[in-house]
Amino acid sequence: NETTSDETYTSRHLIHDLQLLADSLEAVGYHDLTQHGLMPRLLSLVQTFGFHLAALDIRQHSKVHEDAVAELLAIGGVTTEYTALSEADRQTLLSEELLNPRPLLPFGTSYSDTTRMVLETFEVIREAITLDPDAIGSYIISMTHTVSDLLEVLLLAKETGLWTCRNGVVTSPLDVVPLFETIWDLEEAGGRLKALLVHPVYQKHLEARNRFQEIMLGYSDSNKDGGYWMANWALHRAQQDLSRVCRQADIGFRLFHGRGGTVGRGGGRAGQAILAMPAGVHTGKIRFTEQGEIISFRYAIPEIARRHLEQIVHVMIQTAACETGDIESAEPEAITDYFTVMDRVSEQAMKAYRRLIDHPAFWPWYTGSTPIEHISHLPIASRPV
Repeated sequence: NETTSDETYTSRHLIHDLQLLADSLEAVGYHDLTQHGLMPRLLSLVQTFGFHLAALDIRQHSKVHEDAVAELLAIGGVTTEYTALSEADRQTLLSEELLNPRPLLPFGTSYSDTTRMVLETFEVIREAITLDPDAIGSYIISMTHTVSDLLEVLLLAKETGLWTCRNGVVTSPLDVVPLFETIWDLEEAGGRLKALLVHPVYQKHLEARNRFQEIMLGYSDSNKDGGYWMANWALHRAQQDLSRVCRQADIGFRLFHGRGGTVGRGGGRAGQAILAMPAGVHTGKIRFTEQGEIISFRYAIPEIARRHLEQIVHVMIQTAACETGDIESAEPEAITDYFTVMDRVSEQAMKAYRRLIDHPAFWPWYTGSTPIEHISHLPIASRPV
């Protein structure tokens, strides 16, 4: 292998060595062994699972990052008023710290339990990536509201050796993913992403990540926030806005759909959901969560699992083949009135929904007529993968 004495032997090195071995066997005439024996199966297994079996996404709430960064800045003597700063001042301060090569804090500093937990998470990420670069997928920021929400994560990554800037060039193995969840955040998602992509420091980070940005959309919280109609329309418009911003910035992108199992959480047939996505957003890349209770339904029986995956591949090829990439031409003026009507209907639907759930008698009625109180005490859980 081509590793140096102080370099970790990763699954990528093993793939290289296995491919070298396969090529050597092929060159001396062992075609059956390299084409039909254990060698192609072993190579496929390593390419699929690496040394980690399955890549993990890490997800944390933006408020947790904010509190951790505020504590670090206070201990480091930078400012004790970080949470009181305006968004513009936060961005300026975070940019200065990110571009400053010195560590913010010395080794061995004591922190609160929450901040220590956040930093230890980043340290575990660093260790996992060292052993296998593919072990960690993305770092997802729940309830992303501002550009500083992402810069805070970069600062935490910098403090734990996952983000460096030397001579104006950033090196980082971490993809940072904003998660837009509420109706308001979805409506503002395009503008916030545009502000992020033009931020000088984040542009350096994008260069380190091959000018690629993943964006996650929340289906569950948006449904809880605005009701079914408004949530689905806001998600539809957000996908258009985000796609337009990325294309204008010449940034590769992928939408990550945080869908649940029930209809109220974006559930339903994945193939139909992909076909229903707005014109202009199809790039041939997509991610979506599979809620825990849906996994056995879709994947427990091999024949059903293959059919489900076949349907997804089919619609991805179909949409990619039909995609023009021109959002404006995909939406001629003839349907402008349709969008205007949908905007109005969704607003009225949300008002009706909020009138219901905000009514003082709603919660007593809901808890009294459903088993929700008992369900909340059951020792069960269901998380997406």
